[in-house]
Amino acid sequence: MFLWLWPHLLMESMKAPFQIKIEGNLHEDKFSSISVQGFLGMTPDFPAQNFKADFVYDKTNLFLSSFYSQLNPLLVKAKNLAPDIEKYKTYQLILPILRNEKWLHIAIPEGLSDEESSFSLAEQKDNEKIASSFGDAVIYRKLDQNFQQDGKVFSRITIGLNKEKLLKALNDVKDSTRNTMKLSDFNKLVGFAKAVDSWNSDWIEILVQKDDGMLRQIALNFPGLSKAELTKLGEFVSPESASSDVQDVPKLDHFFVIKFDNYNTAPEVAKITNFVEVDPIVEAAKVELLPLLGKYLQAFGGGM
Repeated sequence: MFLWLWPHLLMESMKAPFQIKIEGNLHEDKFSSISVQGFLGMTPDFPAQNFKADFVYDKTNLFLSSFYSQLNPLLVKAKNLAPDIEKYKTYQLILPILRNEKWLHIAIPEGLSDEESSFSLAEQKDNEKIASSFGDAVIYRKLDQNFQQDGKVFSRITIGLNKEKLLKALNDVKDSTRNTMKLSDFNKLVGFAKAVDSWNSDWIEILVQKDDGMLRQIALNFPGLSKAELTKLGEFVSPESASSDVQDVPKLDHFFVIKFDNYNTAPEVAKITNFVEVDPIVEAAKVELLPLLGKYLQAFGGGM
């Protein structure tokens, strides 16, 4: 199965467009791959930046590679901060990965035992109750069985939320044995949920192709938020956000899109052979990074 995701975002605080694309070839019993590519637009004070992260994995292996277009300026800054950084083994091992010359390999432990992966009976009951509550809050708003897009016919389903049932689900989370959020923070989250009047809107759109019955697209829409709703959100995120001069957020259709294609025909993913093991990096970091951090903290402290 092949999938790709495309969110349409705008980082207003930086006045620069941000785009990200995720593609994947997914296989059940073979290696799968996921590629994340991003672009941050150029402004007079902020150069254009591209980044990419590739993941290849199966049940027992994870391989990671990376690319960042502004890596060299970062390395220059690192050398200015720590002129002897190139002699550290941690840096030597990580540098080929940062430069996209080698992959990082992480072994995935096989089969966690039932005891390690299971929940207590009380936790299982809480999880079931919470899942049921959120399921009850879902509203299937519209069904168009002959929706046409790109010359194909789909069943189009749009989904929203019942506000009262959503608040009940959040209350079930608050009472859960696994909830670690402070009561004050949880009350702010509930306050935001209460302030939003657009839960009963087309938040999610699902397209299922009529001729083969396959899921083809999931799109997240954004009905928009008013100043009052954003203020409540700011109270939950941070006091600074709550006190800032917020503006209305416009309605965005297809804010985030996931598309599925090429079922049973996704190309085979080859096992990676050019890689660095993660364990030596971790061991080198244990030996080198704490003393290095202490050294520069002492230097900064002594200069104050």
